[in-house]
Amino acid sequence: MMKNCNQAINSREYKLILNINQFYDRTHTVERFGNLVGSLTQQFKGKVISQQTEEKYRHIYYLDTPNFDLRHHGFILRIRREKKYHQPKYQITLKHRESDRYLSASQDLSATKPGKTKFEEDIIPPFQSKFSQSISVTKDRQPNFENIKQVAKLFPGLKALDIPEQTSIGLVNNFRAFEVVKKLANLQFGDKHIVKTDLSLWYLNTTDNLPLIAEFSLKYRLPKKLLESPKKLEQFPMPMIQGTNYLFKALQQQREWINFHPMTKTAYVYG
Repeated sequence: MMKNCNQAINSREYKLILNINQFYDRTHTVERFGNLVGSLTQQFKGKVISQQTEEKYRHIYYLDTPNFDLRHHGFILRIRREKKYHQPKYQITLKHRESDRYLSASQDLSATKPGKTKFEEDIIPPFQSKFSQSISVTKDRQPNFENIKQVAKLFPGLKALDIPEQTSIGLVNNFRAFEVVKKLANLQFGDKHIVKTDLSLWYLNTTDNLPLIAEFSLKYRLPKKLLESPKKLEQFPMPMIQGTNYLFKALQQQREWINFHPMTKTAYVYG
């Protein structure tokens, strides 16, 4: 059963794939790139309100059937393993991404365990939108899915895809990434609302110097009071939208930093 397709977007994320050759020396490069973001922000009457140095580390892999049935239907199943309070935690995310906003919003992404949901607009250069609905469930133990039936036990909406229950599920292309997430700064454009920026770098091994992929993102959420007021559906503050758009376009002009043949992280895994 399809649910109501008129959902409010609660966050927007602008994504830019960067030139990995710039990132051989991560510490130095991150500082240089952070300075560039800061100076461009100020050109557009924005301000850097807090710079951050925190690095997060996690291992990421994707699961699918041998014929990539989930991907074929617009779904991805991603596992993130990270440590919280010295204990490993596993975040299981089911996401549906679609160019048509209403098709994405109409998917059943319910879970039989409590989870965090999101309906997001992803923006890639030059300015192209895709819409993704997701749910993330966190567990203390590594999930041990062997077939679609076991995945659908957690995410029952997958039963509607008519993939035979006993179809096996496993690691996509036998690939796991070591991810370093580097928070850069919080920005403001003309009002008090926050735009968060970060870098996500994927490596094959924890000791590698050169990343496989480097992604910069600008993201903001719908202010909480607007989320709770259905009459103010999606009224993202205009100064924040304009400032973020100017910055996103200006970064695309920084030729030394940009990957001109970009591939998203999901496309990389499946490619």
